[in-house]
Amino acid sequence: MEELIYIILYVITEFSNYILGYTVIFRKKTSANRWSLLLAVFGLLLLHSFLWKQYGLYDAAGPTIITMAVIPLLLIKPFEWTNLLLYPIVVTGTSTFSVASTFLFATITKQPNYMIKQELPVLIVSQGIPIVLMLLIYLYRKLSKVQMEKLQLNWKQYVIFYFSCISLMFIMGSIQTLSELEASQMTNFAGVSSSIACIMLIIVMVWQANVQSKEEVMRNRNAENERNLKLQKEYYESLMERDEEIRRFRHDMNAHIQMLSTYCEKDENRAVREYLNKMVEESSIYGMESYTGNNEMDAIIRTLIVDAEKRKIQFRISGSFPQVSGIEPFDLCTIVYNLLKNAIEACDRIEDKEKCIVMEVGSLNSQKYIMVKNTIDKDVTIGKNKKLTTSKPDKRNHGIGTQNIMRAVDKYNGTYEVSSKDGWFVTEINFLAI
Repeated sequence: MEELIYIILYVITEFSNYILGYTVIFRKKTSANRWSLLLAVFGLLLLHSFLWKQYGLYDAAGPTIITMAVIPLLLIKPFEWTNLLLYPIVVTGTSTFSVASTFLFATITKQPNYMIKQELPVLIVSQGIPIVLMLLIYLYRKLSKVQMEKLQLNWKQYVIFYFSCISLMFIMGSIQTLSELEASQMTNFAGVSSSIACIMLIIVMVWQANVQSKEEVMRNRNAENERNLKLQKEYYESLMERDEEIRRFRHDMNAHIQMLSTYCEKDENRAVREYLNKMVEESSIYGMESYTGNNEMDAIIRTLIVDAEKRKIQFRISGSFPQVSGIEPFDLCTIVYNLLKNAIEACDRIEDKEKCIVMEVGSLNSQKYIMVKNTIDKDVTIGKNKKLTTSKPDKRNHGIGTQNIMRAVDKYNGTYEVSSKDGWFVTEINFLAI
């Protein structure tokens, strides 16, 4: 019974270490279905209990490094191959803290490290230390309300991670081997100091990843700001043109009234109607059409509708999206601009069929909905993680707009779905704005 309890605690602490490594350090999201998490833990417990029954305690604990791969494969959503690339880094990082703890216990108790590692209570406590540290980081972020965006790592960052992990394994493996060959207090001290050096390397490694990710986010935000500023400039220029038309119309108002009076005196009703119709047509410059009821969204739509009309693209909008305080205007502009810009570019590539964009928006309490669909000349291949194939020569920069949409939607715990069927490409977004 005692060994069974230990194997259960070992599996649970190991699972907690890895899942927290993904969610707290690399800011990945676990499956929203809590039952899948519980089922995974229960399945791992059954598997390792069977191994314990067949082969013994230590042989049952060893394969956890393999079985815990269920986390990046099934429990981190959405599934990405980068989750598997991060797995060795998560394993190495959490293991380093556990090894450092065993050396610390060995130094305090003045026992050889290899004997301490065989003490199951010490092993469980050692695995609990990184759990506590990551939970403290998580609580700090929650209490301080720090907005943490998902890390954006490029191939250079992965190279740095892997070189660092290989270095950690060499250092920790060497000092553990030395502690078995020469069991002494001096070896324990060397193990503690080496472990601290490895932990500092991990901290620097994660810090550098954060810096790089923030720089990437800042570059994307600056690009979005430049687009939004350009849109605002175009919008205000159109307002200035409209204002000039209004002033010209008002300047001629007296002449129009005199002309209508003349027609009335002569009882020329038909001429009055024609002249009034012409005035109504000209006076449409007074109208500032509202498409959705949201000022920020309408400003983006007005400018892009002009662009669509120049390309002979039909544009239909329905629904309402009232002003809300739960979503930042910057994020709303990012979503709407990129959705419509992508739709316009897709329609512009069509040569021999109808070009049309349909936009639907909706709002029910805090739930917000945006749907944009556009005609396409052929169905689009949709890969994993909503990635689309492209015919553009600049494949590296293509897709940044979609990434910005997904990042903004993810900020509000929303969903982003794309589909391609029957000559239409459809994007649907749902999110909460509280």
